[in-house]
Amino acid sequence: MPGMPSRHILVGVDGSDGSLAALRWCAELAPALDAEVFAVFIAEIPASGVTGPVGMSGVGPVLDTEWLENMGTVLREQWCAPLAAAGITWKSEVLNGSPAHTLLAAADEIHADLIVIGRHGHGELTERLMGSVPNHISHHATQPVVIVPAT
Repeated sequence: MPGMPSRHILVGVDGSDGSLAALRWCAELAPALDAEVFAVFIAEIPASGVTGPVGMSGVGPVLDTEWLENMGTVLREQWCAPLAAAGITWKSEVLNGSPAHTLLAAADEIHADLIVIGRHGHGELTERLMGSVPNHISHHATQPVVIVPAT
């Protein structure tokens, strides 16, 4: 289809300096690659703490849909501002799950040609003890991965 981007870039966004630098990097790169950018925020959605009436078994936590909707608005209107300002084709979505695994699944689902993520810079010891989303993605992605440092 003429005029439609031929490539797809997935960028993970969490509001950190690193992820916002990654978004700015995508906004600059996408036109040169004729790419559409998919900005994804992965929420390990907090439960409201409500499990149903007392004594009711098998009822799980109720998702806080207001929080989820608010995060979608923040993603679209604040964090993705560089994409909108660049005039490129982009979409945003809030997904639930483990950040690294969910980003990898989203990349496969949209047939991403590139995954872009920001580096938090927590330090080597913290990343070794707690793990790192960029580290996991760089070792398990089937697509090229760019890790953008916080600026």
